[in-house]
Amino acid sequence: MGKEKKQNKGWKPGKGWVAGLLVGVLLVLIVGVQWVSGSESGTDEGADYTVYEVYEEAPVLFDGRVQALDIQEVYLDGGSEELVELYVTNGQTVEPGTELLTYQNEEAQRQLDDQRRQRERLVSRRSALETDRANAVNGRDRAEREGNQYKEDSALEGEAVGRFESELSSYEMEIAEAEMEISQIDQADQDLLEQLEDLDFSINRLSDQAKVTEKAVISGQVHVNPGGTEDGQGTGAPYLSIVSEDVEIEASVSEYDFEKIKKGEKVHISLTNSDREMEGAITYVSSIPAQVSGENETARYLFTVSPDEPIQYGFSVEIAFYEGLIYLPASTVISEEEGTYVYVYNDGTAERRPVEVESEGNMYLLKEGLMSGEEVLEEPEDTLSDGDEVSVRYD
Repeated sequence: MGKEKKQNKGWKPGKGWVAGLLVGVLLVLIVGVQWVSGSESGTDEGADYTVYEVYEEAPVLFDGRVQALDIQEVYLDGGSEELVELYVTNGQTVEPGTELLTYQNEEAQRQLDDQRRQRERLVSRRSALETDRANAVNGRDRAEREGNQYKEDSALEGEAVGRFESELSSYEMEIAEAEMEISQIDQADQDLLEQLEDLDFSINRLSDQAKVTEKAVISGQVHVNPGGTEDGQGTGAPYLSIVSEDVEIEASVSEYDFEKIKKGEKVHISLTNSDREMEGAITYVSSIPAQVSGENETARYLFTVSPDEPIQYGFSVEIAFYEGLIYLPASTVISEEEGTYVYVYNDGTAERRPVEVESEGNMYLLKEGLMSGEEVLEEPEDTLSDGDEVSVRYD
């Protein structure tokens, strides 16, 4: 019986070994991709530094109301003032100096009539004085003529000296009495003149009050309210108003933020009834607080803002005042003898940059050196240098 010959066919790998090899290659590829991705993006858990984004502090916000910059109001006292004529129409635009209306003050008119009657009486008395003075002057002149004539006649006829002197004395007395009467009349007339001057001044003033023509002192749009009257106590609605086209925003600031705002500072304005926004500037800050009702109530101060664009009267707005404050965590600031600096993260590298800061508790107030939106490294190592490549993570 013959022997069986064995044939050597060679070694062949099993299926399990091939699968294991493929898994191993795949794991290597995954690790490599993650390492590359982590190095480039800086989001890997093994990143070296966290970063702090520099930002400006939120603005101080105020609620405001739009109002006319200038308003002229004309009131009529319903008890004593009566409209004579209206020269403008509702909605009309006027300029300073435009005649608006004329009204009559009944009380002033009554006083004016009394003053005029009194003036007539004074004029009549002065006329009588002028007549009395003319008579006194005539009497004096007659006495002087007769006295002079007596002197001439007596001298021609050679009458006795005693009789001459007696007659002459009577003429001189009559002349003196006439002179005194004239002087008294002149003084009375001067008194009447002074009274007339006072009366004329009073009459002119009452004439202005009795019939008054109101004129526009500002430019703007006319609003007529026929039912507007004053109740004599300083209250009521104006009969006519002029509202300027220019507007301002009125708001108030508490005592805690009072020192932050200053005249001329820029502000951002947002309308509450739409998404419209604009810039503006503070035009006035009152140094006197508004009336405080309670002892523990916070004082508030009025301030006004001029918007850069027109806004409708009466609209509500929000005023944002940006102080421009930027704070840095103490973990980002390095202080050395030569100065203070931070490391700015810039496209995968660390930029050493000098900054000017002011310590405020556990934060630093930035004075100079950074801009909002930049990123700085937190807790940089002592071995870190300008231009070093770094990887970061974002918490």
